[in-house]
Amino acid sequence: MLIFIFSVTLRWFPTFGSGEGVVDRLHHLTLPVLALTLASGSYVIRVTRAALREEAARDHVRAAVARGLPRRTVVTKHILRNGLTPVATVVGLTMTSLIVGSVVIERAFALDGIG
Repeated sequence: MLIFIFSVTLRWFPTFGSGEGVVDRLHHLTLPVLALTLASGSYVIRVTRAALREEAARDHVRAAVARGLPRRTVVTKHILRNGLTPVATVVGLTMTSLIVGSVVIERAFALDGIG
């Protein structure tokens, strides 16, 4: 769909190839990067949001706020430290799908050597 919309219909990005030079290469790799990161990025963001909200609602966080600890300390020491464990797990699992997906993206965008 990205190729059809942005390359064929709108003609904003090239359909295939990796380009020459730094700027042209970045222009050519924009759609493959979007194709790889849209689905997995949104999933990681949802898991992060849910984990941090759940951690922020726990009793020890409310106790830290009640003791008068600075907000920055509560967020870094209590919420982030405990809330990022499930996020690290999801990111690790997502990396495998990105590696497999890069092979498919390489074929779809006629790129050499990414996968």
